[in-house]
Order: sequence, then structure tokens, then C-alpha cells
Amino acid sequence: MISIIALLVASTLVSAGEAPAAPLTGNSKKALERFVREAPVRGTPNRVPGAIGKLIDVAPDTPAYIIVVSTAQSSDQMSHVFHLMIEPSDTGKQDPIGLVLLAKERGVEIRESHYFRASLDGKLLKVGVVRVRIDDTKTPASTSEAEVTSSDIKNRFQHELDLWLKKSYLKKEWRDAEFSGGVLTKKASRR
Repeated sequence: MISIIALLVASTLVSAGEAPAAPLTGNSKKALERFVREAPVRGTPNRVPGAIGKLIDVAPDTPAYIIVVSTAQSSDQMSHVFHLMIEPSDTGKQDPIGLVLLAKERGVEIRESHYFRASLDGKLLKVGVVRVRIDDTKTPASTSEAEVTSSDIKNRFQHELDLWLKKSYLKKEWRDAEFSGGVLTKKASRR
């Protein structure tokens, strides 16, 4: 049995820069519940990569539905991935068990990725950071855990919640788009 694991994605009531230390409540909770409910329909089947899972205490290759926002769509110049982790049952039902949010920024010399694991109710549980040097030296990636209580991590986590639940940090031309087939797609224009 896959252990319950998660990474949060949401906040409508929590003000920017304040990641929740406890489960979400009110409108934030409703926004997250709605996003989790829609993720299997709007996302694509995939898995949480084993090496990343190990870093944030997720079983290797945990099944998930993913939704991707590319750097071309985000105003923060980062790519983002939302993972709704699931546990298939014998009846064919797929029970959500947690969230993993990925924020990947590409700097001039280093590409840094933050993996946020959260519960389905929005509590931040664990953060893993992967740094890859962008050069010809083939330096191996470095991995580390980040303290979930640090103000930098709280701000980064809130940033991810705002992106997924409020569509903050999307370029203007993408704010009316919908998540479909695991990506952000523009609505067909009506004539």
C-alpha cells in the first residue's frame, strides 16, 4: 500500500507570501478540493519519478495525474508541474493520496528545482531541492532537503499555490486558458 503523501496546491484566502502551516480552510480549501477533483480529468497519467520520490519520501514511481505549465506560459520564467498522486484500488477506483508541486527555474549557471510534497488538505510536508550546474563539466546534480518552516520555502510554496489555484504568474494571454490533456490550452475563439 502506498503511504499517504502529498504536496499542496492552493490558496485563495491565504495572503501572498504566507504558506499555510496547517491544512487550508474556507475558500482556499474549496479551491484545492476542486482542483484535486478535476486533476484526473484535466491531467495526464504519469508517475512521480523514483529519485525525486526518494528525496521527498514518496514511494518510487507513485502513480499520478500531472498538469504542466511551461516557461513560455508563465510570467515568472519557470516551468511548473502539479502531481496528484493516486493509489489504484482493486475496484478500479483511483484514490487521491497527496500532492507534489514542482517549480523549476533555469538560471544562467544553475537550474534549480523545488519539489513540494503536501497533503490533500494543503499542509506542506516536505521539500526537496535539486540543483544542476549548466556547463560542460558534467557535474552531478546535488540534492538537499529544505526546511518547511523557512520563510523562503513558505514564499516559494505560496507562489506555487497561487499559480495553480488563482492562475497567478501566468502570462496575460494564458490567464483565460484551461487545463486540458495535462497542459494549459487556450479556449477556441468563437466567431
